[in-house]
Amino acid sequence: MSTYVYRPMFRIARGKIPEIEIHGFTLIYQNKNLLFGNKKQAHSKIVSRSLLKPWQLLAAKVPIEKDYRWLIATASHSGELDHLRTVHALAKENNINLDSLLCPESYPLDKDLRAIQKSDGLPPAKTFHNCSGKHLGYLWSCQTNNYDSATYLNPDHPINGFLKKKIESITENNISFVTDGCGLQSVILNAVDMVRLYQSLVADEDPASKALVENWVEHPRLVSGRRRLDADIVDDLKGDWIAKEGADGLIMLQSPKSDRGFSILCKLSSGMSHKYWAMGIWSALKSLNSEEPELKRLQHYLGLKVQQFLEAHQEFQIIKPSAT
Repeated sequence: MSTYVYRPMFRIARGKIPEIEIHGFTLIYQNKNLLFGNKKQAHSKIVSRSLLKPWQLLAAKVPIEKDYRWLIATASHSGELDHLRTVHALAKENNINLDSLLCPESYPLDKDLRAIQKSDGLPPAKTFHNCSGKHLGYLWSCQTNNYDSATYLNPDHPINGFLKKKIESITENNISFVTDGCGLQSVILNAVDMVRLYQSLVADEDPASKALVENWVEHPRLVSGRRRLDADIVDDLKGDWIAKEGADGLIMLQSPKSDRGFSILCKLSSGMSHKYWAMGIWSALKSLNSEEPELKRLQHYLGLKVQQFLEAHQEFQIIKPSAT
């Protein structure tokens, strides 16, 4: 059993009375140097969830260097029109039957689109699932490499074998698979190993990795959607970060410039929340008080979001992190 590493991050109070207290942790690295957070948190076990998608894309070897639209294979998309058009277009151009997707039927992740679908009496569909692009990438790989497309969910499928080998070579640790919500494999690893994966991605000179990072910076909404914190950060602070949200409270930010080497991993114990992610990372940056340009710009940017999120007469209280 992993040691409990979540700590109070911040409180939201009214009239000096705390109403909400959010627990979790934020790790800030520059290359191998831990600037914020502690070693227990860095070596705590996490489930990778959607933070793993860039390596699933690379394991499937989709032609991201030839067509930026294959970013959809690393997306946790909102089910917006551009996402659906991309999935359908890539499937049609590559003669892939979308009925072969093994992700569950779903409504769009975007709450407004989901409400419209339901109010209009429209049924859920596999293409609406936020992981449908990843599953499409697996089907493309199966078709291209003559793999069995009916078993790509299995841990011993060739694509997942490539994935496991790649992750273990980067982290120098054995990893184990667990089944994610979409049916594909996720991995259990140390939080610091997730940081290492993203640092290795931006340093990799392989054409597919370079194309993935460059296209991600240029087309962040395809990887996510509107009103999503990860895409907002990439889009509004162009060139400073790539960012990826994961289920159940995970978000990862990585400088796309390997010579800068800044990495931020935030994990909330209470689960996914754009509002609390922004507050948690901003709290850490404010406590760190770095003069590094990327970190200062991000601190200012998230500070503005925190002010937008707070209701009238609410007060924000940063809880000083413990050293252990």
